Amino acid sequence: MIEHDARGLENATRLAAGTAEDLGHFVTRVRDAVERLAVISSNPEVHSEVESLRIACTRAAELTSQLSALGRRALPQPQVIDLTRAVSDMLPLLRRMGGDETRVYLDCCSEPVPVLIDPANLRHAMLHLVSQARAAMEGRGRIVVGTRASATGPLLWVGDEGPPFDVLPVGVLTSAARARRSGKNADLDLTATTALILRAGGEVSLSESPAGGGQVEIRFPAG
Repeated sequence: MIEHDARGLENATRLAAGTAEDLGHFVTRVRDAVERLAVISSNPEVHSEVESLRIACTRAAELTSQLSALGRRALPQPQVIDLTRAVSDMLPLLRRMGGDETRVYLDCCSEPVPVLIDPANLRHAMLHLVSQARAAMEGRGRIVVGTRASATGPLLWVGDEGPPFDVLPVGVLTSAARARRSGKNADLDLTATTALILRAGGEVSLSESPAGGGQVEIRFPAG
């Protein structure tokens, strides 16, 4: 099963990498249109939306670059960053992705949490986990993203109010990790996220959130 999932992931990344160049051109056109809108409009509300679109275009360009790198078997580019600041900077985008009926909150450590990670991989993991959490709650509920420093390494966690996991795996998940939620027909597919984190030397595990739902925890190498 794991070999089958790994082959499927390999084929998927090759396909995604093949479209990365076209996606890059599309993102560039969207960004140009956003900049033109910023020039011709004097409406403060429009300018607020423009800034959000700029952030989204930047993230999209980074993800496109990451897909292209996967196809070329390029190595990640880890660097020491503050995990808490990286999560905080993404909050506006995470909230927009959540929609009107999904509330995204932060519960971050008050002190800097240095980690060694490729920033693009971190953002990809966060977007994927929040998207999965929203799907588990069927678009309604509360998602909490938190950070903390611990004796075993920096920790990022994403918890939700959706159904809990039927079985809570102990220890590190494989790169082909799936976990079934109680009462749900679909699995939580962590394949892409765990593959990125494991390559960076991190660990991924599942637990129950304080709200009684599911919680995914990622432990990173210390910076």
